[in-house]
Formats: sequence, C-alpha cells, structure tokens
Amino acid sequence: MAAGLKQALATWDLEESKLVCITTDNAADVILAAELNGWMRLQGFGHRLHLAIERAMKDHRVERAVGVCKKVVSTFSFSWKKRERAEKGTDRPQTARPLLKDRVSNQTGIQAGHGFQSP
Repeated sequence: MAAGLKQALATWDLEESKLVCITTDNAADVILAAELNGWMRLQGFGHRLHLAIERAMKDHRVERAVGVCKKVVSTFSFSWKKRERAEKGTDRPQTARPLLKDRVSNQTGIQAGHGFQSP
C-alpha cells in the first residue's frame, strides 16, 4: 500500500518532497502506509463527522430528541389545519382570538378607527 501511494504521486506528477500531509479515514492499512512513507496523516473531516454522529445517535437523549422532532414534523405533515395555524403563529383557530382593536375598544372605551368617541 505504501508503495502504491508513492506510485500514485508519481503518476499525478506530484513531488513527494512538497507533500504536506494526506487525508485518510481510519483504515489500518492506510494508517500504516502513511507511517511507512513517513507522511503526516490527517483524518478527513467528513469521516470524523460521520463517526461523531453515529456515536451521538446511540445516546438515549439524542434518540428522544429525534423522536420528538419526527412527531412534530408528522403532525404538521398530516394536518393541513395545524400547519395553517402554525404558519399564522397561533395554536388556536383564528376565529377564537379577539382582535386587538376589539380589546383596545373594550378596555379604554375608545373605539379603534373611529376617533375618540366614547361608547
């Protein structure tokens, strides 16, 4: 494997003396090849991220959070009424909420939109 990596460099016209490091996964043969060639090895970010996510998914707290998220998504996916209310920012039907102008009128005795008339 070590010789194959050196041959790959030569095939691509890359000089080994200019090699800073190689990016690898955790495969034992690649790690050994980098060591035999005296090359610095850097684990790939994507591979490390994948391993971290796999490890986190085994945590019961993460499993529960994912389960709750799935329930929320499915609730709004299957109920157009709930989805519509969520888009409006309310958990109740719009007709059940008193309008702001009605509340202002009732609390102050001033009817909104009609000047300062008393009731």
